[in-house]
Amino acid sequence: MSLTKLETETVINFNDAEGVAYISTRQRSMVTRMKKLGVEPNHSQADYDVYIVPKKWIKISPPRKLTEKQLEARRATLARINSGGNSGVRVGEPRVEH
Repeated sequence: MSLTKLETETVINFNDAEGVAYISTRQRSMVTRMKKLGVEPNHSQADYDVYIVPKKWIKISPPRKLTEKQLEARRATLARINSGGNSGVRVGEPRVEH
């Protein structure tokens, strides 16, 4: 039986008393992510897995909102890099101050 997109959910529970979070998931991407992190399921059912991770791993990170000035500065930097006028510094190499 295949699950619908609505049924493939991830639920994260934690409290103030414990230093861990419980992640119950049916999402294949979350299972893959846990495997890549080396976390094995603590409990498995037919259709979901439960993982226990340090509570410090749980983070809510809203997207950064840049001002128009910041966006323009980034556009100028990318244009300079893409045009080859990047002061002799190659992308990915640290700049050395003299």
